[in-house]
Amino acid sequence: MVKWVIHTVGPRYHGADDAGLLKAAYTASLACADEVGAKSVAFPSISTGVYGYPAPEAARLSIEAVVITPTQVEGVLLLAPLPTTWPGCGGTTWTGA
Repeated sequence: MVKWVIHTVGPRYHGADDAGLLKAAYTASLACADEVGAKSVAFPSISTGVYGYPAPEAARLSIEAVVITPTQVEGVLLLAPLPTTWPGCGGTTWTGA
């Protein structure tokens, strides 16, 4: 059951200089989750849609942000677009893990 929805907006992708902004979207959301006492959160792949952030880089940055952020949240689910949507995947289909 969902108790709260924390909305965040990530940066439009212009290059590697946006990494700090993307990570800040995750850390700010975790801070909000702490404020309301959330024990778990699920994140979509922030900024990888119309904002154009490359999905593989966004995935790496989301993991880094969650790992380094002090939080009371006990569980984090990071969702990513299917790898078939990533440039350079050559049509590989993800079958789950």
